[in-house]
Amino acid sequence: MVIKLLRYIWAFPATLCGLLVVGLTLITGGSIQLFSGAIEAWGGFAAWVFKYLIRHGCAMTIGHVIIGLDEYSVCRYRQHEHVHIEQYERWGPLFVPLYVASSVLAWAEGNHVYHDNVFEREAYGRFP
Repeated sequence: MVIKLLRYIWAFPATLCGLLVVGLTLITGGSIQLFSGAIEAWGGFAAWVFKYLIRHGCAMTIGHVIIGLDEYSVCRYRQHEHVHIEQYERWGPLFVPLYVASSVLAWAEGNHVYHDNVFEREAYGRFP
C-alpha cells in the first residue's frame, strides 16, 4: 500500500497535467471513468487533442490518466497504456524527457520516432 502510494506521488507531476485534460474533457461533454487505478477520459477535449493536435493515434497516457479519442479506443489500448503507467511509476518526472530522448535517438539513427522508441517497444512487446 505504501509503495503504491509512493508510485502515485512519484508520477504525480505528469498526472497533474493529465488531470487538466480530464477537467477540460468533462466540461466539453466528454466522459471519464476510473479503471484499475487510472482515470480514463475520452470524447470532448480529449478527442479534440487527437483530431487536431496529435492527428494520429487514439489513446495516450499522462501519468495515471489515459485519454482517448473515444471509449472504444481507451478500452482497445487499455493494457498497452497501463504499461506506460508502470513506466511513469518507474521513472516519475523523468519519464517524459526520457521518452522524448528515446524518440530523438531513434530518429537520429534513422529509425521510426514512435515504433522504435524503447518505451513503446516495451509496451507493444507486452500488449501489441
